Amino acid sequence: SERHHDNSDSDMDDEPESPSQTAYRPVPKSTCATVLLFGADGNLASTRVLPTLHLLWQRELLPPDLLIVGFARPVGGGGTIVDTAAFREYVGRCCGGSPAAFLQRCHYATGQFDDRAAVGRCLQQVAGLEAERAAGRAGGPAAEGCVRMYYAAVPAFIYAPLTRALCENGVGAADGALKERFVFEKPFGHDTASCEALVADLARLPGRDVFWMDHYLGKELVMNLLILRFVRESGKSLLVTPLPSRPLRA
Repeated sequence: SERHHDNSDSDMDDEPESPSQTAYRPVPKSTCATVLLFGADGNLASTRVLPTLHLLWQRELLPPDLLIVGFARPVGGGGTIVDTAAFREYVGRCCGGSPAAFLQRCHYATGQFDDRAAVGRCLQQVAGLEAERAAGRAGGPAAEGCVRMYYAAVPAFIYAPLTRALCENGVGAADGALKERFVFEKPFGHDTASCEALVADLARLPGRDVFWMDHYLGKELVMNLLILRFVRESGKSLLVTPLPSRPLRA
């Protein structure tokens, strides 16, 4: 059958996937998935997170009714996006042009990251959007679980106050109905002491559901190995040339 490149919500009624399609899909189509993106107006969100979500959604590797809720500081407090309409325009620019069906999945809220009340209002907005989605699925395929991802695309010094604000609003309290995942993507400290401090700050969250992604970890080491691999001294490589192509033996 013809593939729907706009990944419209009508995909929920398509014929069942083949086993190979299901195995390749990182998130089952029937999962109720939500991404709450903190720092949605920042460089990491605009250049990496949002374009990646758009690409995965467009390739039908995410549920068609995925919800994306951006959260950042208000315009008067250091932010750059006013409301949901402006956020959708922003997402369209970040993704090089997005179909309307994807932009309709995007919503926005503002507040300071350490403001318990603002974070609470955002969570209420998310819960309302999830309830609307559940109502829209009535009579459709049964949900294979509900997953909400809290994606912290913010500087590391914001982790502690943001985590505190989330936990004070009941986030992280396992109730079985909602699976929560927490992603922190930034350089995770600059030495052992700062890393240990960050680990302590995040101790409020269930460790099995916390994912740390340091996009600079090992960067210099890998670059140095690449340089050494091809640098030659007196006509000989500093690293033995045949090694990378030798087959491994048990």
